Amino acid sequence: MKLKTAICGFGNAGRNLAQMIMASDQYSLEYVLCSEQSENAGRDAGELLGMKHSGIPICRGSELAQVQSASPADVMIDFSVPEMSPLLVSMCAGEHINVVICTTNHADETLAGMKADTEESGIGTVIASNLTIGINLLINYAKQLSKTLPDFDISIHERHRSGKPPVTGTAKQIAKATGRDDVPISWVRAGGYIGLHEITAASQNERISIVHESFSRSAFSDGALLAAKYAAAHPGFYFMSDVVDSAANNAD
Repeated sequence: MKLKTAICGFGNAGRNLAQMIMASDQYSLEYVLCSEQSENAGRDAGELLGMKHSGIPICRGSELAQVQSASPADVMIDFSVPEMSPLLVSMCAGEHINVVICTTNHADETLAGMKADTEESGIGTVIASNLTIGINLLINYAKQLSKTLPDFDISIHERHRSGKPPVTGTAKQIAKATGRDDVPISWVRAGGYIGLHEITAASQNERISIVHESFSRSAFSDGALLAAKYAAAHPGFYFMSDVVDSAANNAD
């Protein structure tokens, strides 16, 4: 049986995810949510993607209850903006839809509010600010490097496309995982980099560098769908690291 999904936000990441779902035999896309002001409201998702008519509607967020009643989704995957995510969790909790939040840089009090809505409603929510499996492994390696090599200097470097703001939430989370204060983060914005993150631990005698690079936005879609499966099967409030740890344990 296919996992029924919906998407909130139809930018580059949301569209890539929609195309992947529509080509899958494991998932179905029931509808897409857009902002109240979006010109895409009322259009067909397939046609907007340059495909044939799909019957998948693009609806305003205020129409969630109506469209969910007509075409129920098991999981909502959020690729909108951080300001929308807390409201979306609250809305999905009211409709009993599990949620994967793919937006970034949420304050602790925002996360606490989303957790409260999740637990009160009994849905499953995954905070997947760092979607790729490789990035989550890199975060785990950052913890191990810092703990095992306390006398080594640690630094982080990232590369992203031209125009992306400096210092991503992912780089900050890698730094936070080391448990150290003031870990230096350097960055480059050039060309069409999807995303590269590198952590380096160095002493006077040796150096260790671990690099993760995404070559395609499909890496984010893969992670979003893995998180969607997890949210649908696990009521409660989780982070992407919990999803990756579960996948690793199941592989043993």
